[in-house]
Formats: sequence, C-alpha cells, structure tokens
Amino acid sequence: MLQNKTFAVAVSGGSDSMAMCLIANDWAKKNSRMMVALTVNHQLRKSAGDEARIIGGWLETYNITHYCLNWNAPKPKFGLQASARQARYDLMIKWCKENNIFVLMIGHHLQDQVETFLLRTEQSSGTDGLASMNALSTRKECSLLRPLLQVPKESLQNFLRDRQQEWFEDPSNNDPKFRRTHVRHIVNQLVQNGLPLEVISNVIDQFGVLRQNFDDITNLFLRKAVKFSTLGYGTISYKLFTALPEVIIQRILVHIVLEFGGKIYPPRGKSLRRLIKLIKKQEKFFFSLGGCQFIGTDNCIIFFRDRRSLQSQDVASGDEVLWGNSIKISICGPVGQIAKLAPLGKRGWLKIGRASDYEKPTNMPHTVHYSMPSLFDENGVLHVPSMNYYRPVDKINNLRIASVKFVFN
Repeated sequence: MLQNKTFAVAVSGGSDSMAMCLIANDWAKKNSRMMVALTVNHQLRKSAGDEARIIGGWLETYNITHYCLNWNAPKPKFGLQASARQARYDLMIKWCKENNIFVLMIGHHLQDQVETFLLRTEQSSGTDGLASMNALSTRKECSLLRPLLQVPKESLQNFLRDRQQEWFEDPSNNDPKFRRTHVRHIVNQLVQNGLPLEVISNVIDQFGVLRQNFDDITNLFLRKAVKFSTLGYGTISYKLFTALPEVIIQRILVHIVLEFGGKIYPPRGKSLRRLIKLIKKQEKFFFSLGGCQFIGTDNCIIFFRDRRSLQSQDVASGDEVLWGNSIKISICGPVGQIAKLAPLGKRGWLKIGRASDYEKPTNMPHTVHYSMPSLFDENGVLHVPSMNYYRPVDKINNLRIASVKFVFN
C-alpha cells in the first residue's frame, strides 16, 4: 500500500485528524517514509483562515510539512455540507495527483462509522451503503486509507492529551440544521443506555463481508458485459442485466454513478430503486442519477455523464487529461496553441449537423451526442473525434484529440 516514500494525511484540526496525523508521523519516522499534511479551508467561517495557520504552527513543531488548500468556488444554497465534503476530497485528491502522491489517510473513527451507518439506514440504503466507510477505497487513482474506523473518539482525544496537543472543535458538529448532528446525539444516547458502539460496528463488518462478495460478482459483470464506446457512453443489455439479482443490479448502478459521475458517495437507495424498477420493465425511459444519465432503449440501457456536470478546460499539445472522471483524453497538434475541451452540447451538435463530411452516429438519442468530448476554439467546434468531425480548415495547423480511452475501475 505505502510503496511510495511519500503519503498525505487530511488534517482539519479536529481531534480525530490531529491524532491520525501524529500517529502516522510516528509510523513514517520509524519506517523511513515522508508525510505531508493537507488542510482544506472551505472559507465558510471567518476564522477558518486563522485556524489553518494555527494548524500549520502545531504541525511545524513536529517538522511536518503542511499545505492549505482553498475552496474558492461559489457556495451552494442547499446541500452545503455535502458539497463541502465533495470539494474537500476533490481538492486533496487533485493535489495528491499533481504531486505524485497516491495514498491519502483520513482520520474517520468508530463514531463516524456508526453515524454513517445510521444515516444510510435512515435513507433506506442497500447492503453496499450499510457497509458504510471502507478502510481502503480508491478515487481517481488515489487510495483513501481509513485506519481508525475501529478506534473510539475518546481514545484519540486521550492520545492527544497525553501528547499535550490541542485541537479545534468544529462548531458545525453541533449545528442543528445538519442531519448528522441529530444522528450524533442519537449515537450518544445509545452509548449512555448501555449499547456499545462495538456491537453496531460488528453489524457493519458483516455488511462489509457481503459487500466484498458482491464486489467480485459486480466486477466480473462490468468486465464482461458492459460495453464502452469512444462516443463517451456505455451500454448494458436488458437481457443480461435483468437476469441478475437485484442487489447486484443495484451495485452495478452505484459503481457506474461513482465512476462516471465522479461522486465520492453512493446515491440514495430510494432513487436507485426507482431506476431499477424502470429497468426491469425493459421499456424506454430517461433517468438522471448522481451526475449520470440513463436511457432505456428497445434492447439496452445507455449510460453517460450528464453534460451539465462536465467542466470545460483549456488544453494544449501534449496534454493528457482525465475528463469526466472516466475518460482519458490525449491532445496533439502545434505547440503553443490553446483549445477548450468541453462537451459538444446542443448548440455544437446543431452546428456540425449542417456539415456533410463526418460520420453521424445513428440510432442514438441526441442527449448522448451532447455529452461527447470535443475541442473548441474561438471559431466554435474544432474537433469531435468520435464522429470523425474536424472543421474543414487546414487540419495540420490546429489542435486535435489524439485518443479517447475509458478508465473504469
């Protein structure tokens, strides 16, 4: 796991992440490894910047290299806590990849795991969700390691007291507008009434065993039965898909959403069951879930990334980018030129539809076309490789997409 010399630890300044950081630092010193600490400033509180600097000061006394990453994007009016969590992971994983670090440690502890279990129970999650957080998972080629899932929060705080190390209490942990705050109170009441968290943890572990068994079947189906197109979509046969047990169908859909949609957390069970009900009817349908779109046709299900969740980005010759979390795109052409990589969109589709010298895909819903990876310049659509379209103006002197490959774990 830690074959590379350097790994990262997420440090918010709370007791769990501070303890994780110091424990990992002790291990790194004993095993000739290098560790860096990452703090994300969500810029949601005025004191956040000062707290990040204080954390840096704490870590400096241990000779721990510390970086602060800022969430500068506009803040949503709804689902703020979930959006902040997603942004936190995105920022840290992006930083790790840019710095050739492939392991990120996170300080989730036993109480966090039990809270997650209860929240997912409340949301009617399936087996996969009830197994809660993995001790080891992978996102965007970065391994997320959670070694403290069996450790009570009190033990971590006692560890810090023994080291005479301070920590911050996050005020949002007691904010009643967040559902997790209420669940946290329920967990405390369970403990006070004599139910050890270890009992709930044992139940979670059993779901974890089931999840691993289902994983093996799911991965086999994804390798053998799901077909991917360079147009940027995948297809699954109705006949093959509906023959599977529902729990496996659900897990395959979750896997698709996590990979194609680029999400950290699985979609809610209620939404999944609605989609499965549509699939079992083997009729035509259109369904959006977790940044992905699913379309039922006469004989198969088509899935692809919702173009509204795809970010455009500037690219140059020699660039290789992971676009939409699941498509690796290589750019070639004259050095020094810049183009924009973006989904084709409805306007782009209509514009090139007037051209005649390209391969127009047949028997495919237009919404699939709108999500195709394409290059744009100041004059509009430049190159759509999946349709063999290139604006007929001196191809040699312009950038183009050299290759499109799927990266599907």
